[in-house]
Amino acid sequence: MAAGHLPIYLYAYPAEQEENISVQIAGFASNLTKSGITLLHRDLFDVTVEVLKEDGSFDKLIEVEPKRDKYKIVKHISNVADVEKVIIPRLINEISGNSASLLLLSGFGKVTPSSEQSN
Repeated sequence: MAAGHLPIYLYAYPAEQEENISVQIAGFASNLTKSGITLLHRDLFDVTVEVLKEDGSFDKLIEVEPKRDKYKIVKHISNVADVEKVIIPRLINEISGNSASLLLLSGFGKVTPSSEQSN
């Protein structure tokens, strides 16, 4: 492994399986920790909620979500929690301040609206 680089492994699964996968990830992370492997686990949905709360827009989004056009909600979230400008730099900062040998990223299905959810 090159200095400063963590290996990346991706596991694609249907968004409908998010809850089941979350349980499996928690068990996997626990087993790795018990085995002495240091890891950092970040759920992208949780990271997005943190960013929206820091921005001050989370509570307002929850309030207006049932009444607003879903496209506008998704657009606002995408602007505030921009992947390249906000999420990735935040994760890089967390990784650099952590001695983890493994980064687990989950929650992709929870932060990526399906086409029927965004209509």
